[in-house]
Amino acid sequence: MTEFEEIGGYFELELPLGNEYHNNALRFNTARNALSYFLLKNKITDLYIPVYICDKVVNTIKQGKTRIHFYHLDDNFSPLLSKDEIGDAYILLVNYFGICEKVINKCIKKFDNVICDNAQAFFSNPESDVVTFYSPRKFFGVADGGYIYANGLECENVVQDDSTQRYMSRLVRIDGGFQAGNFLYRNSEQLLNRAKIRRMSGLTQKILSSIHYDEAWEKRQENFHYLHKNLKKINLLKLNLRSVHGPMVYPLMIRQDGLRNFLIENKIYIPQYWPEVSFRTHQGSFEYQLANDMCPLPIDQRYSKKEMNIILELINKFLDKTQLPVSELPDEIEDKELVVNSSA
Repeated sequence: MTEFEEIGGYFELELPLGNEYHNNALRFNTARNALSYFLLKNKITDLYIPVYICDKVVNTIKQGKTRIHFYHLDDNFSPLLSKDEIGDAYILLVNYFGICEKVINKCIKKFDNVICDNAQAFFSNPESDVVTFYSPRKFFGVADGGYIYANGLECENVVQDDSTQRYMSRLVRIDGGFQAGNFLYRNSEQLLNRAKIRRMSGLTQKILSSIHYDEAWEKRQENFHYLHKNLKKINLLKLNLRSVHGPMVYPLMIRQDGLRNFLIENKIYIPQYWPEVSFRTHQGSFEYQLANDMCPLPIDQRYSKKEMNIILELINKFLDKTQLPVSELPDEIEDKELVVNSSA
C-alpha cells in the first residue's frame, strides 16, 4: 500500500505552489541560528565583525566559543582592515540594506575566510565557496526563517521548528493594522531571540514557496530609485546605484534631529539600526552617524509611487524650515538603465 500522511478533514491555509528564491540553501528558523550552527560545526575560533551590527548577532556569536574582534567601516561601507591583521581568522562582511554588492565582491577577493551576511540583501546571490546567509523575514511576511549556503554543512538531524504561534501578529495586522498587532509582533520577536537552533518550519517554507519574487524585486528597485532621484541632494550617504540589488530599505542620512520621530508620528513606521552601536564606537564615527542619523525608508513590494510621494511630502514638510527642500516630484523615474536582472 502506498504510504501517505493524511487525507480529508478541514482545509489548511491554501497558498500558490511555487519555488523558494534560495531553493538550494540550507533552511533554519533564523539567520542568526544558521550562522551559529556554521560557527559551531566548523569550530571557528576567531571572527572579525563590524562595529555597525545588531546586538542580537553579537550575542548569538558570544553564546558559542568564537572570539569576537570588531572592525570599523569607511564611509563606503568598506572594512578598515588589512588581510595581514586578520591572519587565519574569519571575517563577517555585511551587505548593508542590499546596496553594498560591489564592496562585498571586492572584499571577497581581498580576504580569505569570508562569511557574507546577506540578512539585509535577500536578492544578492551567493558567491561560489563563500559562506552566505539570509533572513527572509526582513523582506516578506514570514515570522521566522533563515537560509545559509555553506559547502559541506548538513542539517538533516536538526529538529524542525514549529512557528504557528509566531504568525498571529501577521494575521492581526491584516484586519486591525500595525498598532493592533504590534504588541504581538514584539512578543514574538522576543521569543524568537531565545529560539534554539532548528530547521525552518513547514509553514514558513510553504509561504516562501508562494511569493512572486520577480515582482517584489522590481518594485523594490523602482521605489528605491524613485526616492533616490528626489533625495540624493540631501542624502549624506554615498550610494553606488550599481550595487543596489533588490534593496531592503532606502537609507537616508541627514544631520537634522527629529525626522525619524516625525515620520513615525505620521504613520511612516521606520526602525533604528542600531542604537546600541553608539556604545561600541565614538561620537562622530561613521558607525555612530549611521546608528543615530540614518532613517531607513520603506520601499518594499507593498508600496508604489503613491506611498513614495507621501514619504517625500512629509520629509519636505519636516525640512521646510531648514532650507533643505526635497526637489519637485517628477512624473517618471529616471536611471532605468541602472536596474539589473533579478534572476537567481
